[in-house]
Amino acid sequence: ADDALTAFAARFAGTGRKSARLGIARARGRIAAARGAPADALASYAEALELAADVGLPLEEGRVELLMAQCLAASGRYDPAGVSG
Repeated sequence: ADDALTAFAARFAGTGRKSARLGIARARGRIAAARGAPADALASYAEALELAADVGLPLEEGRVELLMAQCLAASGRYDPAGVSG
């Protein structure tokens, strides 16, 4: 996954397209989450969320927010009801 993401990032590095950077950040976050590195995943998701907002893609924002929530829940840092202990 890292090799494919690196190749994709290299291919689009010179374009400056925020949508490509958004996809790269989101994929980087998913890889980090799968590896059990929630802090790295959340940092990548935060970058993706900012890019989605900049580009004006509300559905992508929602998609990234869902990934962030899943990451937080998996790491035990998310209380969906907002009523923790």
